[in-house]
Amino acid sequence: RASKPHCYTLTHTHAHSRTHTQSYTHSRRHTESYTHTVVHTQSYTQTQSYTHT
Repeated sequence: RASKPHCYTLTHTHAHSRTHTQSYTHSRRHTESYTHTVVHTQSYTQTQSYTHT
């Protein structure tokens, strides 16, 4: 056999990060401070291997 084994590897990585910060300050008789932080992280990894002899 003169044919060599063929290996095929595919790796796909997707990462998404989003940060949202909202600040609200209200002052009338007293001072109110409001801070809202949202952090969203999504990671996706796919590995596919194919071997043909």
